[in-house]
Amino acid sequence: MPKIQTLDQLLVHEIADLMSAEEQLVDALPKMAEAATGKDLKAGLLNHLQETVAQLQRLQDIAVSLGMMAKDKAICKAMKGLVAEGQECLKETPAG
Repeated sequence: MPKIQTLDQLLVHEIADLMSAEEQLVDALPKMAEAATGKDLKAGLLNHLQETVAQLQRLQDIAVSLGMMAKDKAICKAMKGLVAEGQECLKETPAG
C-alpha cells in the first residue's frame, strides 16, 4: 500500500477499511446466529446483521460519492482476526 500523504487519501483508506469490516461481519453473523441455541442470542445476532447491512449500504453510498474504485478496497485485519476467533470459538463450543 502506498504511503498516505493527504487527508483525502486517508479518508478513502478508512472508508475502504470500514467497508471491509462490515462485509466480513455480514458474512460472519448468519453463521453465528445459526449456531446460537438461545432464542434471545439468535434474535440479537440477526438484529445486529440487519443493522450491519444498513451500515454497509451507507458506506457503499459514501464510497460512490467519493468516486472510490475497486482498487481502493482494503481488508480490515482487525475484523479478520475477530471473525477467525469467533469461528474458532464456534468449533470449540458444544452445541446447546
